Amino acid sequence: MSRFTSYGSECLFRSHRVFIASLLTIFSFGSLEAKKSSINFFDSNSTFKLADGAGLKLNKPLKNVGGNMDGVEEANITGDAEFVGRDATFKSKSKTLKISGDYRPQKVSTQLEFEHKGPRDDNKKKNKDKKKDSKKDKRDNKKDKKKKDEDPQEVHEHEHYHEHFHYHYPPYPTPPVYPSYPYPPAYPPSPSGYPQYPSYPPGQGGPQGGGSGGGMNGGGMSGNSSQGQWHGPHSEYGAHWHYDGESKEPRYNPKQDAEIKLDGGSDLNTGIGGDVAGVYIDCESGLICGMSQFTKPITLSCENSAVNIAIAATLNQNIELNGGSINLIEDLHLGDDTEFTGSGTVRLNGRRLHFGGRDFTYTGTIFWDAAGDIVLNSRTDLTSTWTFGGESNLNGNGNILDLSGGGNLWINSGATLHLTDVKVKGLHTGNFVFVDETAELELTSTCLEFDNDYSLTTGGIYVEGTTRFLIRNHAITFSQEATLSVDGETLWYDRLGYTTGGITPSEDNTFNLVFLNDGRLCEVSDHDLVVTTSNAVVALDAASTKHRSFLDSIDHGPHNYIYDSNATLSYDMWLSSNHEIQFTANSIISGGGHTIEFARGSSTELTIDAGVTVTFQNVVLRNFEDSVLSLGASSGIFFGDDCIVELGNDMDLSMGLTFIGSGTLNGRGCSIALNDPFEICSLSGASMEFKDLTLTGVQGQRLRCQDNTSTFNFDNVTLKLDDDFRFVSGQMSVTNDFKIHGPHTFSYETKMGTTIQSHSSMVFENNSTFSYSPGGGYNSLIAMTDDTSSLALNGCTFKTTETGVALTKGTFKIDGKSYMTAAGSTRSEAIIFGNGTEADDLEIDMMPGSTLEIISGMILYKNAGG
Repeated sequence: MSRFTSYGSECLFRSHRVFIASLLTIFSFGSLEAKKSSINFFDSNSTFKLADGAGLKLNKPLKNVGGNMDGVEEANITGDAEFVGRDATFKSKSKTLKISGDYRPQKVSTQLEFEHKGPRDDNKKKNKDKKKDSKKDKRDNKKDKKKKDEDPQEVHEHEHYHEHFHYHYPPYPTPPVYPSYPYPPAYPPSPSGYPQYPSYPPGQGGPQGGGSGGGMNGGGMSGNSSQGQWHGPHSEYGAHWHYDGESKEPRYNPKQDAEIKLDGGSDLNTGIGGDVAGVYIDCESGLICGMSQFTKPITLSCENSAVNIAIAATLNQNIELNGGSINLIEDLHLGDDTEFTGSGTVRLNGRRLHFGGRDFTYTGTIFWDAAGDIVLNSRTDLTSTWTFGGESNLNGNGNILDLSGGGNLWINSGATLHLTDVKVKGLHTGNFVFVDETAELELTSTCLEFDNDYSLTTGGIYVEGTTRFLIRNHAITFSQEATLSVDGETLWYDRLGYTTGGITPSEDNTFNLVFLNDGRLCEVSDHDLVVTTSNAVVALDAASTKHRSFLDSIDHGPHNYIYDSNATLSYDMWLSSNHEIQFTANSIISGGGHTIEFARGSSTELTIDAGVTVTFQNVVLRNFEDSVLSLGASSGIFFGDDCIVELGNDMDLSMGLTFIGSGTLNGRGCSIALNDPFEICSLSGASMEFKDLTLTGVQGQRLRCQDNTSTFNFDNVTLKLDDDFRFVSGQMSVTNDFKIHGPHTFSYETKMGTTIQSHSSMVFENNSTFSYSPGGGYNSLIAMTDDTSSLALNGCTFKTTETGVALTKGTFKIDGKSYMTAAGSTRSEAIIFGNGTEADDLEIDMMPGSTLEIISGMILYKNAGG
C-alpha cells in the first residue's frame, strides 16, 4: 500500500509538472501547493485523494483527463484555479469539503459530487435568502444555544454557507474508545488500521468553555478554557482540537494555558506535531501517547501516581516523578538536557530508554524495575542513586558513566545488572553496592576505573566479555561472600605504572575467584603475577599452581616481540610503550579471533621496518590509532579477512588505511579526520564495514572503492563533508543510520547499487546536496529492502541529471525545508515514485513543519496501491 503522508507540512511545486499514473494520497494535516505548476492525470485509473485535514492549493489549472479526485472528510481546496477535465469526477465523501476560488467547469461532463450534499445555491438566491432569513437565523441561534446549554450531549445540525455550496452537517458518530493498551498509533493509520478521529464542530464534542459542549471527545469530558484543565475517561483531543472558522470558542494555547490534568485513569493522545502544555497526573494509571512537543514538564503528583508512556517523538521536557511510577509502552527517547527529576520508579517493560546526546548531569533518584535496555548516548555524570531490581541492562555506547560526584549504583537482592560498552569512573567502596550475595553485576566490553580502594564482601561480579579494571595503586579485595568470575574471556587489570595495588582474593579460598571455560586474568605490567596467601600481588612463584590455567595469557615481561615470518596468536596480547612488536620481514599475522590491545595515548608500540609489509587477519586491533605505528620507508600495513580495527580515541589520519578483505573499522563512537593526501580504501574484491564512526574532512575521493567489485558497508556512520565528495566506483550498503552533513555535494557516480537494509536510513542533513548522477540507463541503483528502509531529506537538496531516478519499496522522508530538482524533461528522465507494482510502492512521509519544493524537472508518481 502506498501513501504520501504529510504531518503539518507542505509540498510545493515550482515550474514543474506532476504526473499521476495511479493513486496519490495526501494524508492528514498536510498540504500540496502547485505554484506555477500543473497536476496531470494520465487516464481514468489515476486518482488524487485528499484525506482528513489535508489541503490542496492550486494556482494553475488542474488537468483531469478522466481521472478521479477524492476529498475525504475535511479536505480543503483553495486557490484561483480551474478544474479542467473530460468525463472527470471530483467528489467528496463528507459534507465538510471547502472550496474557494474560481471554479469553472470547462465541459458538461465534469462533475462535482458530495456524498452528503445539499442543494446548490447561486449568488442571487443566496443574497435573497440572507436578507429574508436574517431575523429567523437570530431566533434560531438563540434557541440552539439554549438547547445546547440544557443538553450538551445532543447533536445539532448546522448550516454553513460557502462561496458556491450549501450543505448540512450530519450527526457525527461517537469516536472509538481505545483501551489503555494497545494505544492508538502515532502515525495516521492506513484505511485498514485504526479509524481516524473526526474533527467536531462546536457543540458536537469539541472543547467548550465552562464545561459545555459534551466534552472533548463527546464522551463525558468537562473543561475550563480559562484554566486549560481537562478531566475524564479519555483525553485524546487534549492538545489538538479544531474549530470551524465561524466558531467563537477560545482556542487552546499551550504556551499560555495551564497544564493538562489527568485523573481517574485518563488517557491523552497529543496527536501529530504542534505543542502541548505540561501534563499533571493525579491518578493511578493512564496513557500519554502521540508525537507532539511539550511546553512544560510532565508531573506526577505523588507516590500513588502512575502513567503509561508511549510518546513517539523525542521528549523535550523533564518528567517530575515525585515518588510516582512511569511505565513504558513503547521505546522512549529523551532529548538533550531532559531527565527524570525527583525520586520514583521507571519500568521499561522490555522497551528501550535512550538518554540524550549531550553531556549531562543526572540528579534524579530512580528505582529501575527490570530495566530491559537503558542506552547512554553521551557522557553521563550521576550525582544521585540509581537502584536496579530484576534483570537490567545499561548500554554505554562507548560513553562514560561518572560516579565521582556522589553517584551510587545499587543492585538489589536477586537482581542482575548488565553493563555493556561503558566506562564507569569514580569507583570506591560505598558507591557500587551489592545488597546481598544474590546481587550480580555482569560485564561485557566494560572498563571500571577505581579512584580508591574497593572492598567487596557480598554479591558477585561476572565477566562475560573482555573487560578492564583501571586500579592504579588501589587494592581491590574480594572476601567473605563476594565472588569474581571470569567465563571464557579476559579480565585485564592495569596499575598504570604503579608498583602497588592489585586484585587480591585469597589463594586458599577457591570461592572468591572463579575461572570458567578458560577464563583469564591478565595484568598490564612489566612484572609477572602471583596471588599469595598474604593477599598481595608480588611476583611469579613456580611452586604456586593455583592459577596456572590462565598464565599462558599473561602478556608482560622484560622483552619485546620480534617477528620475521608469519605467526598465529594463541592468546590475547597487550602492548605498551615499553612492550612493543617489531616486524623485520613480510608477515601475515593470523589472530585466531584473539585481540592485540594497544595502550591508549601511548607512543610507538608497533614497528614495521623499511620495505616490509604486514597483513593482519582474523584479529581484533583494539585502541588502534596511527600514533602507535612506526612505518619504515616503503613499508605497509593491510587489513585482511575478519580483521577488526577498533579505535580508542579520535584520530587525525596520518597514514592510509587499506582493507584487502572483509574487514571492519569500528569507531566505537570516535571520529577520524581525513587529511590530504591520505585515504581509506577498499581494494578489489574487498568488503569494508564502517561502524559507529564519524568521518570528518571528507572530500574528493578520500573514501574510495578501488573498482566495482569493492563494497563499503555503513553502520551508524556520519560523514562530514569539507568539500564536494565523489563516489565513482564500487557499491554501498546501509545498516541502521548513515548521515551526510555539510554544505557540499555527495555525488553518486558509480554504476553499482546501494542497498538500504531493513530498519535503516540514509539521511542527507541540513544544507547538503545529494547528486544522483551515474549516467544514462542507471536510474534505479538506490534499492530499499522494505518499507522500514528509508531515504531521508532533512533540509537539503536532492538533484538528478538526465539519468533521473526511480525509488521503490521503501520510505521517502522529508524533514525541514528541502528541494528537489531534475535535469531531465521526459518521463524516462523523471524522478519516479513506484513502478506500477503494488509490492514495490514507495511511501512518502513529510514530517511536521517540513516543506518540499520541486524546483525543476518532472515527477512521475507510479505507486499502484491505495
